[in-house]
Amino acid sequence: MICFEKVRGSYLLVLLLLGCSVLPSAQILSTPAYYPEGPVLHNNALYFVEYAKHRVRRQLTEGASVSVFYQAKGCGPAGLIIISPKKFVVSCYDNNELHVIDDNGQLLQILKHPELIGPNDFSLSPIGFYVSASGVFDITKKHQGKIFHYDEKNGLQVLLKGLNYPNGLALVGEFLYVAEHFDNSVSVFKVSSNSERSAKVSENFLLHKSHSFKLLPLPDGASNPYLGPDGLKFNPQRNSLFVAQYGGGRVFELNLVGEILKTYKLLEQYPTNIAFDSDGKHFFVTVMKDANTEPYIGQILKLAF
Repeated sequence: MICFEKVRGSYLLVLLLLGCSVLPSAQILSTPAYYPEGPVLHNNALYFVEYAKHRVRRQLTEGASVSVFYQAKGCGPAGLIIISPKKFVVSCYDNNELHVIDDNGQLLQILKHPELIGPNDFSLSPIGFYVSASGVFDITKKHQGKIFHYDEKNGLQVLLKGLNYPNGLALVGEFLYVAEHFDNSVSVFKVSSNSERSAKVSENFLLHKSHSFKLLPLPDGASNPYLGPDGLKFNPQRNSLFVAQYGGGRVFELNLVGEILKTYKLLEQYPTNIAFDSDGKHFFVTVMKDANTEPYIGQILKLAF
């Protein structure tokens, strides 16, 4: 069973829960999946990573069998992005690398940087992509995260440091939205230029913090120290952000100032990321029921807006 909760909140405040209504059950597309994350839709196929199996899988059609698209020992993939019609990038969280692969799942290039610790999620930029480097998934080790930018001219460069486990990213106009997992919040950074630093920073992409907004805590006084936003995606058709709240069993749809438009309540406690179907009516969510016990069995859900 899935429910949604409508809220009218105020700008930059923790938003309060007002109600919940039942929605139809989600469609299960792929099960089991082993710590699934990073879903993307490409050429009518759904791709997703399995952190616990060090691989990327592809499901060609709904209900069809799922095949292994790419696998790399020790990778521990956390995210996936398509940077051209025939090129993907996989974030290897465990071995601190980015793997560039072609549309046949063949490795083309490995991107490294000495400060790239725990690469996680992505967002495209006009000339390349942003990637979060979360650091260690340990609540006692805070503010170790970074944001990088990559383009072919400048390679991987650090743009921001000191973030509290940055995870999902979404570039919307001149603002980069960053899920700061250990703060249970989304921070918003304005992208601006500085021609004097163009030789050091990718095409002058400097980030200045604008504001942030908190997500809802768990109801009834429950607590989870690892509660927080995981994947984050912008839906241009709805002009809204979708945020998977890890440990909260919810996907929030937010407007661009952080007000909750709808909350999708899941049976699974650990949603990790989101992708949008090409039909404009549905979205996919990667989820786990238990994120603390190997092999971290989860599944891929398809939900209606």
